Amino acid sequence: MGTPTTLVLAGTTGNDVFEFVAGTTADDWVVKLNASLCRGGNVVAITFDGLAGTDTMKLIGTTWPRRRGQAGRGQLTGSGFSVNASNVENFTLDAGGGRRRAADHDSSSAIR
Repeated sequence: MGTPTTLVLAGTTGNDVFEFVAGTTADDWVVKLNASLCRGGNVVAITFDGLAGTDTMKLIGTTWPRRRGQAGRGQLTGSGFSVNASNVENFTLDAGGGRRRAADHDSSSAIR
């Protein structure tokens, strides 16, 4: 099976879209950066750095993940996976149901 690894993705100087859709196993995950599918062997963690531009992160889980967001950062964790993003301006977080908690830490001037 191999050693568990982290898939590291970096955005561009433009506006990027990072998407993660959880599945029952890593083989069922959908990971996209700017509409291109991304894969890695035996991945248990994914990190995304949006770099410059106005970046968007879409994290979609199943009924069991936990998620957290704060200014410029987002996280989704679940059974067998962890996704972390930084330097991201726009977030869509969907835990897929169940009992969840989310926190947003930002200045009031940035909240719309």
